[in-house]
Amino acid sequence: MSQPKNYSAIMLSSTFTDLKEHRQNAIDIINRFDLKPKVMEHSGAQADTDVIDTSLKMVRDAAAYVLVIGRKYGQTPRDPVRNPNGLSITELEFNEAMALGRPILLFIMSDQHPLTEADFEFDPEKRAKLAAFRERAKLMYRNCEVHRIYEIFDSMGKFSTSAAIAIAGLVRHLPAQGKPGPAIDNVPFRELRNFLGRDDDLAAIDTAFKTGSGRAAVSALHGLRGVGKTTLAAAYAERRRTNYRATWWIRAGTEHTIRADLVGLGVQLGWVVDDAAEDPAIKAVLQRLRIDGNGILLIYDNAIGRNELTEFLPRGGASHIIITSNAPDWRGIADPVEIAVWPKEIGADFLIARTGRVSERAEALALSHALGGLPLAHEQASAYCDRVGLPFREYIARFEVTSVEFLDKAEDAPRDYRLTVAKTFEIAMAEAASRQAVSYFFLLVAASLAAQPIPTHFFFEWREKVEGAFAANIKDVDLDDVIGTLRAFALIDRRSIRDERDLSVWTDCISVHPLIGRIALARIGMDLLNEIRWESIRAMALIFPAGDVLSNPDSWPRARRLDVIASSLVRCDTLPQEAEAGNWRSIIAASMITVLNQLALYRQTVLGSYEEAQRNFEVALLLSVRELLADNPFEGVIQNNLGRMYQDLGNVSEARSCFELAASFYETRGEPNSPALKTVLTNLGSILTQAGDYANAQLSFERASTIADDCTTVSSGIALLNQLAILKWKRGERDAGLADLERSVESCKKMFPPNHPYMAATIASLGGIVLEQGDLARADELIRNALAIRETVLGPDHPDTALSLYDLGLLLEEGKDLVGARPCYERALTIFEQKFGPAHPRARNIAEKLVALLDRLDASDRAAAVRQRFKL
Repeated sequence: MSQPKNYSAIMLSSTFTDLKEHRQNAIDIINRFDLKPKVMEHSGAQADTDVIDTSLKMVRDAAAYVLVIGRKYGQTPRDPVRNPNGLSITELEFNEAMALGRPILLFIMSDQHPLTEADFEFDPEKRAKLAAFRERAKLMYRNCEVHRIYEIFDSMGKFSTSAAIAIAGLVRHLPAQGKPGPAIDNVPFRELRNFLGRDDDLAAIDTAFKTGSGRAAVSALHGLRGVGKTTLAAAYAERRRTNYRATWWIRAGTEHTIRADLVGLGVQLGWVVDDAAEDPAIKAVLQRLRIDGNGILLIYDNAIGRNELTEFLPRGGASHIIITSNAPDWRGIADPVEIAVWPKEIGADFLIARTGRVSERAEALALSHALGGLPLAHEQASAYCDRVGLPFREYIARFEVTSVEFLDKAEDAPRDYRLTVAKTFEIAMAEAASRQAVSYFFLLVAASLAAQPIPTHFFFEWREKVEGAFAANIKDVDLDDVIGTLRAFALIDRRSIRDERDLSVWTDCISVHPLIGRIALARIGMDLLNEIRWESIRAMALIFPAGDVLSNPDSWPRARRLDVIASSLVRCDTLPQEAEAGNWRSIIAASMITVLNQLALYRQTVLGSYEEAQRNFEVALLLSVRELLADNPFEGVIQNNLGRMYQDLGNVSEARSCFELAASFYETRGEPNSPALKTVLTNLGSILTQAGDYANAQLSFERASTIADDCTTVSSGIALLNQLAILKWKRGERDAGLADLERSVESCKKMFPPNHPYMAATIASLGGIVLEQGDLARADELIRNALAIRETVLGPDHPDTALSLYDLGLLLEEGKDLVGARPCYERALTIFEQKFGPAHPRARNIAEKLVALLDRLDASDRAAAVRQRFKL
């Protein structure tokens, strides 16, 4: 029990051997005031008892706590679960007194106190812990700037006088604290033995209550079912029980139980007679709470929502009120406190404490992650493992295969909660569906999109752009109302998420806890699950940013939110065998190819994630050839994109082959004037220039120049002009090449904003030519401008950023700033090696430049390491 005993016991805590006289003096003073001292020398830690349990029980039994800190730290019992930080018994006792809210008297020995050598702490680690403990004990609560009142004593006489005065004051204080504990208490269960990880939430409730300012203070605990809201409310009642003259638990799940429990409170407090009519009795209780609620804690457990509860809350007064609810919308009548799932570290602590398996820490972390941090699931998992003796590792393996079966074992459900994880959420799904029929279908679709969170605009656009079962079901309903219904039953979460790169962009998203998703999807057949997946793919094909993603930075935040969801939808290269009839199969194939291609294009050009992009391009090409056969509009696009991929990877021959196949595709289809062909021919000319085949590059560019741009490919003209300029420069036509690039820069300024990636690419090309020309001042301006754009827009680890870093290194080295050039080369080399590996031609080229520079700087060891790594 964490309430004091029915006698006035005072816990005296200190080290023993160095403070024997002080302790005896304090014991005598406590006895003089007819209080009972709780001290180890009386209660005794016997050989067959646990020292931690014994000492902490004395703290729990006591009505107040006296701490004397001398110059020794004291005994530190070893226990990786209960004492992982190796604290002394004295500090563990102090922590317990703080957690229970006991009155604390603090006495600290000064440096001037006469001591013998044996009274000092000489262990360096313990001395550090003692110093930290002295300072922490002074604080009213964790991280508080205000100190509690404490006494510094430098002699036995000073301690004796101070202790007598303080304990006399404590005697007057104890009756006001309610010495025997609260007079009325109907809390149905006590704090769980392994109550972990909720200190911040307990503090948040305290903070909410401080805002009451003489009126009823309300704190609403909301969150997922099974997250521990009721347990937290019970723990708060237990730990703060001495603060209240009455703690009353109200079953708020139905109006009937609310009414009955409010009348019961009135009867217990003598406000109404036990046979009073219900309606006037409730009015009388609420009125008395308004005028005489001081020192009363009300807990409305499992409230449905604010509308159902408002009329049963006291309108004013000084009572404290805790509401637990699955619904989140309490602001306006309460201070909401969202109870989050456990971090995996806290979950692992619980699993170990519950089962005693200290040696399975790594497996406990993995299991907590698999359980999604849900406390109820942790309780069931640990109960099962403890009951059958199953290692955590084996539980994880079985859970991944048959998770719902494990989540529905009634014999492992907590005794106070009674429901399993599966039953808890199945009931919630049924209740949500009874209120809003389409909500269950909506939940299934959201759960099937494995990645979380999901932008809400995805669903709004889905119903407008797609024909299918889900789109038809949500066509004429208020989606905000559907989402609100699911939120009210704690089946989904909804919040705005800030973009990682553009901090001005926020996206409204929903998320489904993985265990809820598993339970929902386990109850439907494979046919419906496949139907949901195919419709999801068709929706993603229409909603994911289309076209040249690199040219439209405004679409990147949208793509970032959809990236992982799209990837999970097209994670395999197979289509449903049942979709053989009509054109259904080709529609799905076309949608998958579209998603794969756009996803790969985004990852290649914007993220610089080439390995994932290459796989997506290759799967898209495979599907286009295998599934669409003659009617295949995608092959040319994908071959061109693959060519650009191989060009970035340094594979000139594969890139050339892809561009040639793409050009042949459009010519064979009778599209000699297609703007897409212009792009392909420009890319082919670029790779031919890179290969030194200037004659064929010129022919390719000339063919491209005969094709007009359209409104969707206006940037292709600038790309062609850039590549022609580079070709002219390489062929020795320096003035013509420079003039072309100057014109290209001017065109970019008219078409794109100053921080556009295409502007950076054009400026970078011009900067490289100006550098070769020897105009260092202008090259410096151009190269640094391109680098700034790329670092800001593409990020510090993008390959294009590495190219600008390399250019800056060349510039600095040319200007004799060898020290400044080195970090530029090293950053560029690191990026290329991470993205492409040490064998990439560009990586080897940068490595060669870096080695030469290091030799000039006499950094021979670093130069040797680079030579060895890149086999130079």
